[in-house]
Amino acid sequence: MQWKANCYADEVERELVGSHRDDLTLERVLECLTEDLRQKGRLGSETPPKRELARMLIDEYVRFPKEDEQFIRDDRCLSIA
Repeated sequence: MQWKANCYADEVERELVGSHRDDLTLERVLECLTEDLRQKGRLGSETPPKRELARMLIDEYVRFPKEDEQFIRDDRCLSIA
């Protein structure tokens, strides 16, 4: 079971969220991520083809535990030691 509660500053904010007028578009997300890559010096001024950009984003932002890291499980979460 999952329960989610949202809190809003006022009715205007609640309606904005409910209408999805402020949702991020794929284009905006990619703009932010490519700009971050540029600021880190990992991408030049030209945006690479989609497949190459996808691989760059995976290499930069997707992390997996190293083989020698051990997992610790408790009742609240799964964490890496």
